Order: sequence, then structure tokens, then C-alpha cells
Amino acid sequence: MWFLQLFRWFFKPQPVSRLKLWGVTSVDKDPDNYFYFNKEKNMKVARVEATWMPSVSADVVSQTVVVMNETLGSGIFEQTVSAEADSVMFEVPEKNSVTITVSAFDGTYTSDPASYTFTVEDLTRPLPPSAVFATIVEVIDTDTVVDPVG
Repeated sequence: MWFLQLFRWFFKPQPVSRLKLWGVTSVDKDPDNYFYFNKEKNMKVARVEATWMPSVSADVVSQTVVVMNETLGSGIFEQTVSAEADSVMFEVPEKNSVTITVSAFDGTYTSDPASYTFTVEDLTRPLPPSAVFATIVEVIDTDTVVDPVG
């Protein structure tokens, strides 16, 4: 019985400010090498599709896609895709900034990377519409009378 109480006391949840192990607090940016409180457990996550135009070079054999979480200073995603691939899917916790980098490989050389950085906002409120644009669908001669009712 006393062992169970000691075990529960030792492993009880701790506030983030009190968690510390080997001199590293939970807010340090190296969660891979130390025990840390995963504050993302109660956060919403956005599924993101990154798209790009593949290289037009005919000798490209593959592309490498790397997604870095700039907020936490760690990698989220790294994958080698085909030369024809133009998108990948990955997940990003809310309130985090990420940089997506894509480079082409021809079997010998790797291209300069193309990069894009964006932030996943607070996901509590609905996200606004995106990709709003306008296209001219018809040109109307001003000498012509147009019936607004149709």
C-alpha cells in the first residue's frame, strides 16, 4: 500500500514550471533528448497539404521535402518523393510556425531549395476562407444595354 502511494506521489502530474530534469526545463527546445511535458496533447492540430511546381529539369530522379517546426526548433517531416510529385501531407500543432523546403536531386547534384514559411494560427476560432481571387469571365461592350435582372 505504501509503495502504491509513493508511486502515485512520484508520478503525479506536475505543472510545466516545475518539471525539470538534468537542468533542462520543459520550455527548452530540445525535447528529443530530455523528458518534457507535451503541451500539444490538448492542442488542436492542422492537417496541411504543401504543394509546389516540380523542377522542369528532365534529369531529376527525386525530390526531398523537409518541414521544420520553427517554433519548437525541431523537424516535423522529411521524405524523399518522386520527381513528378507535387504535394505532401503532414500535421502541425496550432500556434506553430513551419518552414517547408523542397529540393530536386538528379542522381549527382541537389538543387538549391525552394522554401515557404507559414504559421498555423490559434485553431479555436474557425479559419477564414482562403485562396480568394477574381477572374474576368466576360467583357461587356459599354454601348450595349444590359438587363440587370437577367
